[in-house]
Amino acid sequence: MPVEALYRDDFYLSTAEAVVTAIHEDGGIGLDRTCFYAASGGQPGDTGFLERADGTKIQLGQTKHGATKDIVLHMPLEGGAQPLVGENLVMHIDWQRRYRLMRMHTACHLLSVVCQYPITGAAVGEEESRVDFDMGETIDRQEVTAKLMEPRRPEPPRLRTMDHRRGACRQSGHRQVEECPPADRPRPRQPRLHRRKFQR
Repeated sequence: MPVEALYRDDFYLSTAEAVVTAIHEDGGIGLDRTCFYAASGGQPGDTGFLERADGTKIQLGQTKHGATKDIVLHMPLEGGAQPLVGENLVMHIDWQRRYRLMRMHTACHLLSVVCQYPITGAAVGEEESRVDFDMGETIDRQEVTAKLMEPRRPEPPRLRTMDHRRGACRQSGHRQVEECPPADRPRPRQPRLHRRKFQR
């Protein structure tokens, strides 16, 4: 059954209660709601643990999608305990790891603001990340770094709702059609960055 993705409305939610809805063939635990982000778009899925009523913990090694994006599988470490369908659990994200990934993700977006080229891929990691651009020229690394560090007037954070339509996605600054959410899924919200063209 589709999961309620709590992280779409609260990016900083690190713990919440949930009910087990399924145990999948690969051992993945399905929940009715989750604050665990599943691996997608070059960003790793969350890790952490599920706390049972008696205080014991089910450690999770990864979070991934199932057959569709509406299914989120919480994968316990090998040899770990399995909860029962209908059991109430408390979810706990490894917040320090998540926060590092969030900062890296934002840094990748900032880099895409400075480097106005089509994006062909990206990968987010705890220690290092990358963005792949389709460039016909080489740009100066020091100049890009200087642009990233350039003082800017503070602006309050804003959220935008992503549009399902491909044309609307392009008009709103998406340089990858794949970034557009499928029409059969809830329309997610994104922090909006102030875009400034990189003067070469």
